[in-house]
Amino acid sequence: LVLSILIISLLLILSTSFAQQHLAFGIAKPGGTFYTLGAGFANVFNKYVPEVQVTGESTAGSTENVNLLATKQLDLGFAGSAYYLSAKERGLDLSNLRLISVGYVSVVQWIVREESPIKSLKDFVGKRIAVGSIGSGTLETSKLALEMGYGISIDDIKAVYLGKGETPNALRDRAVDAACSFAFAPSPDAMDISSTTAVRIIPFDKEAAEKIYKKYPAYPVVTIPKGTYKFLKDDLLTIGTP
Repeated sequence: LVLSILIISLLLILSTSFAQQHLAFGIAKPGGTFYTLGAGFANVFNKYVPEVQVTGESTAGSTENVNLLATKQLDLGFAGSAYYLSAKERGLDLSNLRLISVGYVSVVQWIVREESPIKSLKDFVGKRIAVGSIGSGTLETSKLALEMGYGISIDDIKAVYLGKGETPNALRDRAVDAACSFAFAPSPDAMDISSTTAVRIIPFDKEAAEKIYKKYPAYPVVTIPKGTYKFLKDDLLTIGTP
């Protein structure tokens, strides 16, 4: 069900130096999938590949990682395929980047408190919505999903820009009405919130999900199976990206 991308600078791949290389690895913020996996990868690299010393760098996520890789401020980084494609559309020079591994599909999970009156993404208008931090793939996907699927712009909601580690407490403390978790399912932040607070995930309307996929094939329609979370009693329709 899950798929993600590890990108590395082509210049490093082609390096002929035998001295130990110090590599900066963009792994996003604490509380998300990228951070957890990235820390693990860095430990494995450092333990089993003596030629390199990998340091995990906290970033905003996919969008910022691609930008930092393209400008050679990172050596490795995680990024969803959709953000690589959107960077190309923005005219960013990605000629020094190379895909070296495919991992999992990140899926959109709109989380609300169980008693929330929000039943559909259409109800987001005028509400306080945690849409991800500036420079994150979560933010880019949140904006695309709402606008392309439902005709809701970022100006139609009260956007709250939070990192993954901040989102659980914001929803728990009623500082936001809904939050986007964009990660594999089950996601760390959704598990965090649901451990102390009764929550639901808002599904996409089938028509909206298919409309997004038709316009942006990098975002296929995805089903999160019931039982993925204890509170998820039925299969849930959403979108994701490799």
